[in-house]
Amino acid sequence: MTFSLSSRAIINSIHALSAADTRLECDTPAPRLLSPDSTPMLKILIKNEFSSLAASLFPLVTDCNVDNETAGSDSADNSGDWLMTMDVPSADTMPPGMAGATRRGMETLLALRCIVAAYTLDGIDATSFSEKATSMIRTLRSALDQPSAGCYNITPWAV
Repeated sequence: MTFSLSSRAIINSIHALSAADTRLECDTPAPRLLSPDSTPMLKILIKNEFSSLAASLFPLVTDCNVDNETAGSDSADNSGDWLMTMDVPSADTMPPGMAGATRRGMETLLALRCIVAAYTLDGIDATSFSEKATSMIRTLRSALDQPSAGCYNITPWAV
């Protein structure tokens, strides 16, 4: 199964999750990387985190594409909404609803990992986001690493 992850959905999740962080209401400045002026850098961070996620799920992930990049190329197109794809053959028998939830879980996981990176760069404690991301990667790996008989260990995404 090929999962297509939306950069726009990831950016929206980054903004929503970081806005919901109550520490920012206590005069803690928002990370610079999350400001609208930093969107090009945020898009690069998303691509980096996507690549890291794909590598961490190897050998479950058999192929991936980051904005039409291939080995040896570097796409500089950061405009608009782009899709990143990840091929996971073990998910071929996954029911459509579970596949959609898994795709959304991947997007949320990438958002969490980007928030952790942005917070860390600005010296803001990201422990809670980091713990959520660690939990989600375990859940994701478990969901994708199931026998092809169609039995899935369903654990709610903890956000």
